[in-house]
Amino acid sequence: MTAYMYFSLIPEALIVSMLPPEQFGQYYATGHKYKSKGQAIFFEVDPAFRNEFF
Repeated sequence: MTAYMYFSLIPEALIVSMLPPEQFGQYYATGHKYKSKGQAIFFEVDPAFRNEFF
């Protein structure tokens, strides 16, 4: 199973998901009900990223 990590700006959250970016974006913007719509701003986080400040 591949796990993807996303940083969401609206609302602020760190999310781990099994969905790749395209599918995650669609689900995150519409939810499980396709009639609802909302803003979704998120970035995929590289799980191998390391920095002394984090």
